[in-house]
Amino acid sequence: MPYPMIVHVEGSIVYSHSAMLDKFGYRSLDDVIGVTKSNVVHESQRDKVLNDRIPRTNAGERNAPLEFCFLCTDGSEFPGEAAAGPFMWNGQNAAIVGIVDLTDRKQTELALRNSETRYRSLLNIMPDGVRVNREGQVLYANEAEAKLLGAASPDELIGRPSNFMPPEELEKMRLRQEMLDRQEISDWHQIARIRLDGSSGRSGINRHHHGMGWGKRKPSRHP
Repeated sequence: MPYPMIVHVEGSIVYSHSAMLDKFGYRSLDDVIGVTKSNVVHESQRDKVLNDRIPRTNAGERNAPLEFCFLCTDGSEFPGEAAAGPFMWNGQNAAIVGIVDLTDRKQTELALRNSETRYRSLLNIMPDGVRVNREGQVLYANEAEAKLLGAASPDELIGRPSNFMPPEELEKMRLRQEMLDRQEISDWHQIARIRLDGSSGRSGINRHHHGMGWGKRKPSRHP
């Protein structure tokens, strides 16, 4: 089996396999037999194991996947996800637990968050207004865009409907959206926009009007 797995009776480990031994640093199966299941998780989470997870499988219920901080024999830690189900072991009520190491996924998520933070910082110092829309609402705006639309800060725009144009500009916007959907680049031009106070003004549209990844979905970028 590729993932660590244990079988425990009333929280005491009665069986495991090589993947668990290798991951947690046990030298042999004899070293892990009798170890309390809660001892392989961080002490801050042991009450959750003892008072919720083990009683649930003892009652014949499954434990849904849940994240834990797991402890290895050398004192190192790794983030993981564990799920468990009721199991019979030599005529006794037991539970079989599968563990997935989340280290790589957590590192990827952190790298993505750091990348987005750097990207936001770059956008915020740009002199041109930049706005990111998703499903018709403002997801992000930089300081310059807030100023153009008469907002006190970018936060005032977040969650608002993303259409700041008068009716006569809507057809132009529809055509530009079609270009966006086709991953095409449109020319620079000016459009009228309605500020938050109801006044109107004109501003240029960046020629790179395109879809881009933001978080886990693809919003559209409208400067």
